[in-house]
Amino acid sequence: MLDAADFGRNPHGGEFGQYGRCQVRFGKAKKGSPPKRRGVLTVFDWTLDVLDEWFTEVRPLFGTDNYPAAWPSERGLRIGCQRLNSRFIAYRKALGLDDGLDFHPSAGPTSPT
Repeated sequence: MLDAADFGRNPHGGEFGQYGRCQVRFGKAKKGSPPKRRGVLTVFDWTLDVLDEWFTEVRPLFGTDNYPAAWPSERGLRIGCQRLNSRFIAYRKALGLDDGLDFHPSAGPTSPT
């Protein structure tokens, strides 16, 4: 449920530019509680290059200039957790990684917006 606007600067991590912090609006919370908001700081030096390439070169190819989703599908909607999980499993198997390694998406709202 990340939007492009959820990324921003971290004043203590200027080397990450506009991708130094990610505002998670729909993070996992205690059972029965609303989603937990939190800021997550960038820590890997390759993150800036990857996110910059995605947001400046790849994402615009989806024709989603006026759509907020950080990772849209080919139809302009958000990529769903089920699709992410199925791809993760395929990659995990192809790489021979342990089945105990799983993708644990947060349970955010089901709305595509």
